[in-house]
Amino acid sequence: SESPPPSIARFQPLASCVDVSFWHTLSQKKLEEFKLSTESVPIVGTFGPAPPVVKSSASVPARISLGPNAFKPEELLQGGEYPFWGQL
Repeated sequence: SESPPPSIARFQPLASCVDVSFWHTLSQKKLEEFKLSTESVPIVGTFGPAPPVVKSSASVPARISLGPNAFKPEELLQGGEYPFWGQL
């Protein structure tokens, strides 16, 4: 009997999401803290798996997101999320 073909690794596309509150926090920090500085600023976002889809065959992609806590990594993670770091 023939053995089944090996599984092929498949990758799911990511959806990006920048929360409106991120832009608000950034604008406050730019006016009050960063001012005219052109130095890069470290930020942290989150990566989370796709939420389970109930009663639908449509797939929802995994998501990377930036929110108001991007400048406060100690307040960032919730259950099932993973950090990713970047520069602004």
